Amino acid sequence: MTYQSTHEDHGVTLVAAGEGFDAAAYLTSGGAFFGSVPGVDGVEIDPAGGGAQVDVELVAPELEGDPVRLVATFSC
Repeated sequence: MTYQSTHEDHGVTLVAAGEGFDAAAYLTSGGAFFGSVPGVDGVEIDPAGGGAQVDVELVAPELEGDPVRLVATFSC
């Protein structure tokens, strides 16, 4: 199960946990890419497709500085 939303040059992608991988959140903004740390809590996705909620810190390995917090709700 995957949820995506975009606006201008910003994009959010949420990916549900599956066999061998954890749920994850990703953010693109301009040329930067941020992702959640594997195994961290805060990405909740309904496996039946009813929606998702995320409240998690994201990091950008190629950028120095503090993580960004992504808070979002996807409703279906």
